[in-house]
Amino acid sequence: MSAVRPFQREDLEAVATLYERVVRGGADPSERLLTALESATLTHPWADPELPSLVYETRTGQVAGFQASYARRLVLDDRPLRLVSCGQLVADPDAEGVGIGGQLMRRMLSGPQDLTLTDGASGEVRDMWARLRGSTSAVTSIGWTRWLHPARLVLRTAATRAGRGRTPTDSGHLPPQSEAEELTPERLIEQISRSRARLRCDYDVEYLTWLFAEMEAVAGRGPLARRLVLDEAGAPAGWYVAYMPRGAAAQAIGLGSARPDPGVVIDRLLADARAAGCDAVKGRVEPALLRALTKRRCRFSPTEWALADYTDDEVAAAVAREQALITRLDGEWWMGYHLEPGNSGTAAFAATGSRRENGAQVGDHRARKPAP
Repeated sequence: MSAVRPFQREDLEAVATLYERVVRGGADPSERLLTALESATLTHPWADPELPSLVYETRTGQVAGFQASYARRLVLDDRPLRLVSCGQLVADPDAEGVGIGGQLMRRMLSGPQDLTLTDGASGEVRDMWARLRGSTSAVTSIGWTRWLHPARLVLRTAATRAGRGRTPTDSGHLPPQSEAEELTPERLIEQISRSRARLRCDYDVEYLTWLFAEMEAVAGRGPLARRLVLDEAGAPAGWYVAYMPRGAAAQAIGLGSARPDPGVVIDRLLADARAAGCDAVKGRVEPALLRALTKRRCRFSPTEWALADYTDDEVAAAVAREQALITRLDGEWWMGYHLEPGNSGTAAFAATGSRRENGAQVGDHRARKPAP
């Protein structure tokens, strides 16, 4: 009998083979992919056997579907909570079974976690999510862009944007009134603990050490910058974590401010990205950033769908009242195995725009568009 069941170590090769064949169009998975999948789902510091990834097994014992679960620890005031970040959702289009993706998602949402999120979803996944009671986060489904080199933008996009409206430009003058130092796990924990947010990740040094190492291994996104931002007096003003590929757009993964106005931190991020040779800075809109981003003439546009499912009313209320600090550090968006050529792989497993998705059979919780 076909069944959805917890993912086990014995399923590693079958799941990696399914992912390689359906998403990447390859054959045998690399050792790095097997290691990455094991680390992301089974052996990382916050792995929780009560919040497992899932597989769909056919009557003949074939693994025909996979739903990744990335367990995270939260705190609401002083109350510990559990978050599941939904990762890769893959189904074999040739396997027996109806609605494999929907069955996996339904089982995932019925778990004991207090909150289920995904950083970005395709339209098909969003439709399934809505049918299963989940909601869409409208604000965090919007992305922001601040162009740093308008001349390059004009040259690069003139042919494709002809007749589609004015191209945003600016003087490019970004005078930061701050300095920055390396953001260590200890410093980030201190900054988060001082946050005004009631709902936030309950970081520890072991987990952040693992997380930063995994993020740095995603070479396809560029060098990872981790900065503690200091104000004019040398006091911590906030922090950011971002990928900064030279000649491309930097990606802000996490940003926090010790002040109501995060402008000092944003200015430091923009200045550092310019110094790194980035063309622009992109990120996900968070309510606490919106006013400061608008003042800096950022461009706003739809991005991947951000989805949420709450089983705790207090958690939902904290998010609705903008009392939460949950960034892309806490999800799977940054993972980028699909960015590596061939079967090279990285220390992170999950996709941000898989190349061989086919309708509802494969929905990796991502928008079907080129990776940002």
